[in-house]
Amino acid sequence: MVAAQYFDTRSSRAHAVVLIVTDGEAILQDANGAELRRAPLASLRVSERIKRAPRLVTFDDGAYCEIADQATFDAMLAATGHREGLVSRAQNSWRLAGLSLLGLVVFVVFSYYYLLLWTATVVARSVPPSIEAQLGKATLDSLDQGLVEPTKLPQADQQRIRDNFAALRRPDDPGHHYQILFRKGGRLGANAVALPGGTIVVTDELVKLIGTGAGMMGVLAHEAG
Repeated sequence: MVAAQYFDTRSSRAHAVVLIVTDGEAILQDANGAELRRAPLASLRVSERIKRAPRLVTFDDGAYCEIADQATFDAMLAATGHREGLVSRAQNSWRLAGLSLLGLVVFVVFSYYYLLLWTATVVARSVPPSIEAQLGKATLDSLDQGLVEPTKLPQADQQRIRDNFAALRRPDDPGHHYQILFRKGGRLGANAVALPGGTIVVTDELVKLIGTGAGMMGVLAHEAG
């Protein structure tokens, strides 16, 4: 048994009672031992345990008991086979809360690295090549209108990079005809930018930084996806 405050919905006054559980029923008795009411356990709603907040046992007519002695009430619930919800167990268990947080972190990382990539790939494949080409041209025009300048890279270096890229073994991608364009980076700096439709813009500064060999091929292979 456990002491409780009973609110019968007929008034706002609390009644001091004792809650007893026996033979699958909950019984309320007053201070003199007189029975006030009883109800099957299956018809009751038990609030989740939240730190030191009182527990509530609600009857089907809206009347309820407020129980402050959580330890005794927990023991009573355990004896009836009652199990708390996952949220309540997590709130009151550092281990379970930690595992829940770890699971959330794993899900976020998985979503970022895999689901986001998968979604982007699906969306990209659904765009017609003609639309991609138009988007790529519009983006290149925007870059040329102030962000980058005409390249000053020697033609020999440009051709070497294009030839090395053409020699790379890449997955078949019939929807894209890759072309490499060169620009002086300006505010873009040492960079390579893949545009819709298969155009890759390489800045002079990037060539100066990593050269025309394996390092550049690694960057271009990454941009080509």
